[in-house]
This record gives sequence, structure tokens and C-alpha cells, in this order.
Amino acid sequence: MIDGFNRALAFRLIGPTSKVVELLEPLTYSSPGVGGYYVVPAGFCCDLASIPQAIAALAPDWRSTARAGVLHDLCYRSNAGIARRTADALIHEALLLDEVDALRARAVWVAVRLFGARSYRVKPIAWRPRALRHD
Repeated sequence: MIDGFNRALAFRLIGPTSKVVELLEPLTYSSPGVGGYYVVPAGFCCDLASIPQAIAALAPDWRSTARAGVLHDLCYRSNAGIARRTADALIHEALLLDEVDALRARAVWVAVRLFGARSYRVKPIAWRPRALRHD
């Protein structure tokens, strides 16, 4: 098994001005350091890697953080069963494996440690934006 992600991210934007995306194919991640094998299912909806304004200047380009952001969003969901500290370690590791430079990966890790608590376990894995709900 290869460490890191299994493929490029395949997604579609939800709505013309939305930052929410829906995965078109499953994305898997094998963690060499933190440990574990993670599967983000097709149909999973999230906002990729949202970066607080406080560190926006240090943040890497969204294309280089997208896969790690999807993995982190999955881990932060209410029914994922993953500790916040583990989720935050995974985003840092995944960014480094996706060749984001160490300073920028560290800035993202610091941001999720400082500001991520309010988003942890707020939504279930099956969360869908209102535009996609059939209720």
C-alpha cells in the first residue's frame, strides 16, 4: 500500500458561488506516521481547506491543500470517531506528503489547533448542503 492519497481529487462545486464541493469518487489516505487507513466516500460534501484570515498570507494555494482539507473535514465530522488531535496531525502529515513546504504546512496545523475547535463534531459525515437535500 502506498503512503498518502490514492488519486487526484475529483469533485464538483455546489452552486455557482459556493465554496462547498461534493466528491465524485472516493478518496483514500494511508497514514505512514499517525497511522490508519481513511476512506472519504464519493458524495462527501465539504469546504476543502478553509483558512482563517489571520494566516491567509502564509497559507498554501488551495489546490495543494484540497486533498488534506477533505481528509481533515471527514475526520472532524461528528460520527467519524477520530480525536481532534489526531485529525489535526493528519492534515499536517498529508500536506507534507502532498509536497506543501514545511512552514506552510505548520501554519495550517497551528490554525486548526487554534481555531478548529468550533468546527469539530458539528456536522455528521452524511451532511449535505441545502441545495442537495431531498427532504
